[in-house]
Amino acid sequence: MIRTLAVELGDAHVGYLTHLVNDRTVFAFSPEYVENDARPVLSQSFLDDLGNLREEAQSARRLAPPFFSNLLPEGGLRTIIARYLRVSPNRDFPLLAYLGGDLIGAVRLSPTEPIESPAADALTFALPGVQLKLSALLGEADYLTIPAHGAGGDWIVKISSGQFPGLVENEFSMLALARMVGIEVPETRIIDASHVQGAPDAFDLNGKALAIRRFDRAGGARIHAEDFNQAFGQFPHEKYDNRTYSDVARLLNERAGFAQAREFVRRVVFSAAIGNGDMHLKNWSLLYPNGRDPILAPAYDYVTTLPFAGLDHDLGLSFGKSKSLDVLDERRLRAFAERAQLPYTMVRREALEMSERVREAWKHFDGPIIEQHRASLDAHICAFTNRSVRLKGSRLSETGMNLT
Repeated sequence: MIRTLAVELGDAHVGYLTHLVNDRTVFAFSPEYVENDARPVLSQSFLDDLGNLREEAQSARRLAPPFFSNLLPEGGLRTIIARYLRVSPNRDFPLLAYLGGDLIGAVRLSPTEPIESPAADALTFALPGVQLKLSALLGEADYLTIPAHGAGGDWIVKISSGQFPGLVENEFSMLALARMVGIEVPETRIIDASHVQGAPDAFDLNGKALAIRRFDRAGGARIHAEDFNQAFGQFPHEKYDNRTYSDVARLLNERAGFAQAREFVRRVVFSAAIGNGDMHLKNWSLLYPNGRDPILAPAYDYVTTLPFAGLDHDLGLSFGKSKSLDVLDERRLRAFAERAQLPYTMVRREALEMSERVREAWKHFDGPIIEQHRASLDAHICAFTNRSVRLKGSRLSETGMNLT
């Protein structure tokens, strides 16, 4: 059985993942990576507060260390892929051994010794998350082709689920609305699921599917990326835990700059305005265009969860000591800004501006969202943006200065 995977990031040899006999997986950096002053950044979680590399090895039992564990799919997609590969869905290392050639970002994991070839119909790509989705190539007439083993695609196609009717139209519409208010989002298309060619039999190709251009692929090149669960060094099951939106904003301000933190504030307010209750740490990502300096990746996984009884109707993380969608509250904005170490005046200004942008964009929105979802969202946006009137009338209690 394969025991060691070489870890590469672009052209750089980073280190090794080793699976031990006690079911523990250990990651250690290579000396050449440690000694390279121009080394690309694998993850913010491997850097200390001063931005220096943490050289100590990491290990985990059954799972891989957090950065690598987060590269793998969760839920039903993980089960399907494991079944085709004939490995356990409960162990990270065998999955990484087969899927390591086509991961999110620019990291590659390569077995150091021969590995048994996968079945002809096995999928050998890894897309994090729980939703059923495939890596694909877009052809003519909006036909998406799943390459051999699903590897090498530059689009993601999300398959519609009968569990959440209208989800495809919902997500497409929320991404379109985000684009209208000035948030960068990937190119998206709604297609007939029957246009997805080469998908395994386990995928139900009836109804609609959502195609999203990958922001970590460009002209055949890979751009490194990591989600914020990886950046904070947490396992996938911790994506709702331990951290707040203030922590994300502070990390962005320290590592990516003030403008990126300000953009994050705008996106959090937009998420609250559309009633998105699932913006956990894995639904925010960093992108490394030059391999070293992070920026906030284009927005993704925007959904109004309000119409779905089985989905959360609060924020995914705490904002100003609460998960309520009502973020246009002076005390919460202050608490968020203080913990994020950002100016309250900026946070307040961006919150009010985004609220107004959402109000105006929604008035003119004509996307394919189904009527039941539109009615639910219409009521929420109306109530949400009306709160900005109360916030505009608030005063700074410390100075008495009117900030309007």
